[in-house]
Amino acid sequence: MANKVLRICAIVVVVLIAVAVIAFISINVVRESKKANFYLVHEGTQITENIDSILLDKGVEERFEIAYFEGMEEEKQNYYVTVECIPDGNNFYFKIQGQDSSFYATRSDVTEFFEIDTQEEYFTITLDEKFKATDVIEWVYSDKRVYFPEEVDCSKSFFKIVVHLKDGTTVYSLPFRCEYEAEGININENTVPDYFGGGFSNE
Repeated sequence: MANKVLRICAIVVVVLIAVAVIAFISINVVRESKKANFYLVHEGTQITENIDSILLDKGVEERFEIAYFEGMEEEKQNYYVTVECIPDGNNFYFKIQGQDSSFYATRSDVTEFFEIDTQEEYFTITLDEKFKATDVIEWVYSDKRVYFPEEVDCSKSFFKIVVHLKDGTTVYSLPFRCEYEAEGININENTVPDYFGGGFSNE
């Protein structure tokens, strides 16, 4: 009987050791692949790898918690957040001073347009209540006249939240979209694009 109990105890110990080893290896594989020892939590959902798309509400502060993998809570890592255009995703076309252009031609980093608050334990991003993808384009080319021939549906992902370590290493990429209600495009009669003159006509 005593031998049987010892055998069972030995098996339990071996199983526990195996589980611990597997957990240790898994954590280090994630850490090595991501170069980070933390993951994100958004609305109760854990984000431990890049995702295809995430839905953000307009006019609401969206919060992303910084959570550390088990056993790595003491190893805090400095990070920063950017918002970038997705160069190989959805596209749309517009005119700048009468010249054809597209979303793909827009500069990559558009972080300054967005309201982002970064803290040690979380970061937040807030989209304007009337946010549209075209708003970012108008901001980028604020010194020029921009014309959009059609509405742009922001239920598609045009931008991504990118989490970097202090050294610039990218650890998480989160393309985002938002619900969109068509409102129609209002073209001011004084800013009708002049396709032949290369600018905008006041006539």
